[in-house]
Amino acid sequence: MLSEHEQDALQIILNNEVLLGAIRKVFDMNIEANRPQIGLEDNQLLGEKYRAFQLAKGYIEIGFKILLSFKKGEKEKVVLNRAR
Repeated sequence: MLSEHEQDALQIILNNEVLLGAIRKVFDMNIEANRPQIGLEDNQLLGEKYRAFQLAKGYIEIGFKILLSFKKGEKEKVVLNRAR
């Protein structure tokens, strides 16, 4: 589990959509660069590699969902009606 200090540090990434998107893009580019090539191996080996490829994509997706779960909501602002 992440410490409170680590969770606070993650807020820098989680509150910056451009930075978070760039990080996700790097992961996606890397996984796609390692997609199994059709026609280079027998069907059984290709199937095993493709299943591993799909699992890796799933693990990355789960990782980003977990990462996003650490995003802290903005504190509710109290608005006073000074006209009263």
